[in-house]
Amino acid sequence: MSATALDTPFLDGGLRSTNYFNGRILSREDLQRDRDAGRAIDQRLGLALGHGIVSGFEVEAKAIGGSSIQQPVVTVRAGLAVNRSGQTVALDRDVDVALLQPTGTATSSSSSSSSASTLAGSFNTCAPPDDNVYVTGTGVYLLTVSPASAKQGLALVSGLGNGAASCNAKEIVEGVQFRLFQVSALSGAQLADDAHLRNVAAYKFFFAALGGTGADVDVLRAPFGVAAAAPALTDVAPTDCDVPLALLNWTALGGLRWVDLWSVRRRLACAPLPGQVPVGPDADLSATGEAMLLQFQEHIQSLRVSATPPQKMGDAFRFLPPAGLVPLGGVAGALGFDSAGFFTEFSTRVPMFIEGARVRPFLRLATTFPPITVGDPELL
Repeated sequence: MSATALDTPFLDGGLRSTNYFNGRILSREDLQRDRDAGRAIDQRLGLALGHGIVSGFEVEAKAIGGSSIQQPVVTVRAGLAVNRSGQTVALDRDVDVALLQPTGTATSSSSSSSSASTLAGSFNTCAPPDDNVYVTGTGVYLLTVSPASAKQGLALVSGLGNGAASCNAKEIVEGVQFRLFQVSALSGAQLADDAHLRNVAAYKFFFAALGGTGADVDVLRAPFGVAAAAPALTDVAPTDCDVPLALLNWTALGGLRWVDLWSVRRRLACAPLPGQVPVGPDADLSATGEAMLLQFQEHIQSLRVSATPPQKMGDAFRFLPPAGLVPLGGVAGALGFDSAGFFTEFSTRVPMFIEGARVRPFLRLATTFPPITVGDPELL
């Protein structure tokens, strides 16, 4: 193989597009070549920007509790995202997404008499989890969005003998499709522990993103080592086309229990270069650290306004972000938690005051630290 000379274009493997000039006869292949080249350029830009959610794509349950047993539906807000393949995923309006398979395609479980249908994505509900602990219909699911396209309409044709043509679609419409994956990494005991399920499920995904399977996060405890491969968390692995949107808990007896966004939702972040020495900021890990803080704030807010808020941190949390904001009660009638009782699992100091201008830098720095395990002897 000869060396390439300086100031000489190297064109092997380059993008090819059609050269237009007056008098040229164009074919379908010529126009398709231009379309493919445009897609490849857009994908390169997407890979350069990174993967994650640019804006929108919030997920909200239409109903929580018993009314969502037979018809669990979530609303996905309009948004823009980039998947790991560099493709943009765009939704220009809010859409309601039904989480159950259509009646004709639902697969019922032979081990349960429940009338609940199978959740969309061909993932069976009511399957007995491991550890010989069985909770009827309990499941945690991952909702994702990915690009989709379809042909619509009929175009006028000529030169085909006025016969029917299989290629005469008028338009190719770019859209999205939603998929649901069952989280299989949760044990039966964890599924049965309803008080801690949301927190434990979220940190399954946080620890996987940080390079470990639990409190022994490899990338943080051995920063110059090779991080372990991310464990399989769902029964079928999402593809690089899927953008995670939310975790949700649905049971055959209680319907939708909660929807948690930030356990899997990430802002746009570029992955580090292969072999990069971790001395500077890692956008991917930074996005995960921010998500831990935001997930905690979302979770603690839902507990604050719940009918039976926890009396202490350990009642609802097994893991915590390195920093968080806990709403306190007893101040001018505010609805929150009692600081003396809520932190009984921790050794605490007297209240310390911090200038408002330092709060944001402090929280930003905290996102680079590993999570906290509630009840860890090292923390007491």
